[in-house]
Amino acid sequence: MKKKALIICVCVVVLAIIVAIPIIIINRPKSLFNINPNKVASISIKNGGTGATTNITDASQINQVVKDINNFRYIKKQSLYFTYGWFYSVDFDDSSGNSLLEFVLVTSNLINYGNNSYELPSNSTITVDYFNNLTSSAQ
Repeated sequence: MKKKALIICVCVVVLAIIVAIPIIIINRPKSLFNINPNKVASISIKNGGTGATTNITDASQINQVVKDINNFRYIKKQSLYFTYGWFYSVDFDDSSGNSLLEFVLVTSNLINYGNNSYELPSNSTITVDYFNNLTSSAQ
């Protein structure tokens, strides 16, 4: 009887591990952007509430923003989330004016990029406050 109970307990533990591993892997923050800072000549940040656009052309500030964006992680990818408004639209351009990357910070925890939306973890550095500070310091 004890042997049968032990076998059942082992099976339950193994099953729990098999179920838990994919859940942990799926919910682990993942990298989204890999921008080469040497290719970025300017960053345009448009405020969705005011329409004001801030252009960043200072190389040291571009390098810092690119570093921050490259370190950005998301936890969940989903089909594009449409909304009637957004906080910030961010565009990275090369020296010819061609867009290297463009994304939209839709809500305080959601970015639209390409044909997908990406949920931000609660400890994300890419936030509304990040762009508020960036746009106010660039002016």
